[in-house]
Amino acid sequence: MTKHELHCTLNPNRKCRACILNNGGYGCDLQEAMALLPDPTDYNNEGGYLNDSKYFDKMMADIKEAMPKLREYTDHCPACIMAALRQKKIPLPMVDGFDFKIEMQAVFTRHHNENADYGC
Repeated sequence: MTKHELHCTLNPNRKCRACILNNGGYGCDLQEAMALLPDPTDYNNEGGYLNDSKYFDKMMADIKEAMPKLREYTDHCPACIMAALRQKKIPLPMVDGFDFKIEMQAVFTRHHNENADYGC
């Protein structure tokens, strides 16, 4: 459990293992990453954004607009992207075009290809 918590996407002080593979780093400042995303509470009305298509559609559009900035800030790290989304309390199914599993597989493949000559 201790090892999990160190890298968990819900830990605001996490150490990102994907960043180590992706760019040799330890992740980004999650507070800054989250600041790039819309605040779900801004879209709440009496019934909540999930019960009102006007609020839901606006939130979806704002998330879509923010994602390129978040991708750039995180150096396209899927784990840091997911950490920012989860800690901002944005439901992952609302994020069009983000598939954690596929994007992590790309990180693993790229790391493997870059290190194939070294026997790693």
